[in-house]
Amino acid sequence: MKIEIEKYNTAWPDAFLIEKEALLKVLAPANPVIEHIGSTAVEGLSAIPVIDIMIGLPNFKVAHQLVTPLKRLGYKHIAKYEEQMPDRMFFLKSSGGERSHHVNIVQLNEDFWDRHMFFRDHLRRHEKTRTAYQHLKTRLSKLAWEDRKQYALAKAAFIRAIEQKYF
Repeated sequence: MKIEIEKYNTAWPDAFLIEKEALLKVLAPANPVIEHIGSTAVEGLSAIPVIDIMIGLPNFKVAHQLVTPLKRLGYKHIAKYEEQMPDRMFFLKSSGGERSHHVNIVQLNEDFWDRHMFFRDHLRRHEKTRTAYQHLKTRLSKLAWEDRKQYALAKAAFIRAIEQKYF
């Protein structure tokens, strides 16, 4: 499988804001904090053109109550990932047969939330790290992968090194 990354698209932040509004309307009772994460959230960074969204809940125990509202918005719940990460729920949305959005629901201000927010913000603030990450992603995108998970794992060492140094 080839991973197709695209140059930064100035439409990505607007696509996130549109989706955030829709999510807030249906998830409001859970008091979510909704953030744009991943490479599409970092100005100037090439990315797989999928809007990554993280929803932090003050009380993760209500997360399963959000499945139906998310399905109404066109999201598919991928429950199999909860076997490996029981403190995260994952959803994807497609448009025209292609993935368009990923949603991760987690406990607000716990490890998954904190690490993703840190890495996004670090890339936004540090051009040297952003450039190095860009080069890594470009190199990795030219390789053949078993699936998206393998590509993500190949980037993990870089991400963990940044976390260990600064987080």
